[in-house]
Amino acid sequence: MTNLARDRRSYQTLVTLAARLAVALVVLMLVTKILVWWHSPSASLLGSTLDSGFDLLASITNLLIVRWSLQPPDKEHRFGHGKAENMAAVIQSVIISISAILLITFGWQRMLNPIEIAHTSWGIGVSIVAIVCTLALVRFQHYVIEQTGSVAISADQLHYKSDLFLNIAVIMALAFYQLDWRFMDGLMAIVIGVYLIYGALTLIYTSVQQLLDHQLPESELTRIDNVILNCDGVLGYHQLKTRRAGQHRFIQFHLEIDQQLSLLQAHEISDKVQAALEAEFTDCQVIIHQDPVVSQSRDNH
Repeated sequence: MTNLARDRRSYQTLVTLAARLAVALVVLMLVTKILVWWHSPSASLLGSTLDSGFDLLASITNLLIVRWSLQPPDKEHRFGHGKAENMAAVIQSVIISISAILLITFGWQRMLNPIEIAHTSWGIGVSIVAIVCTLALVRFQHYVIEQTGSVAISADQLHYKSDLFLNIAVIMALAFYQLDWRFMDGLMAIVIGVYLIYGALTLIYTSVQQLLDHQLPESELTRIDNVILNCDGVLGYHQLKTRRAGQHRFIQFHLEIDQQLSLLQAHEISDKVQAALEAEFTDCQVIIHQDPVVSQSRDNH
């Protein structure tokens, strides 16, 4: 198996596993929170339960779209299905925004009309368990994102990062309620809703940028520059164009090569540059146009 094949296999395994773990966790948390909220009708706990319900819908959608995005290129989609990940991120962001608006509305009503909350210790207990489980998932998702750069898993991670703050807020709200600060229950629900909307808008911006073929980050452009100019026989390059779709990076540019070299020699240099870029980046597709130039000094434009 080639390095590229291993990289693709690793990407698929990690992304799929992260998506499945998210679905499994949110099902467990949703059932538990519904049972606890039934006996302890806190606004912030309802917000946490509502968020878990939307998380389940979003995570299932995410899992299905991730599996679709990992399908190899076909006759109708020659560049693959990588942009489906961005679609998943946008869909999840919309779902997050809807849940946030509902949560803010409910929190405001609860601030104006506080109610008695029984069994507050149950809500605190289930929130602590949720924090521990969610923290483990977020740490694994962080590892997957570092290894793959998956936008879909980044979107899923936003859900569960928000869940961490959400569960902390539930604990705070119920603790303040025990001190007879009843308005804090609704206030914490509003704070959580605002945070969710901010995160959703940030994620939508990132996803739309990739859908519009925004160039790769500056850090990756610097790596590309170093790889190209460190290859023997390269005098420079220009007209660099880059983009990303899911796991795939697309890089194309004009490579400046000594005009005195034969076509075979120039082709060998291009092959070395392409191989070096493919070794540097996971699942990278490179297109190189060779430009003959007078041999002077290296310069890129």
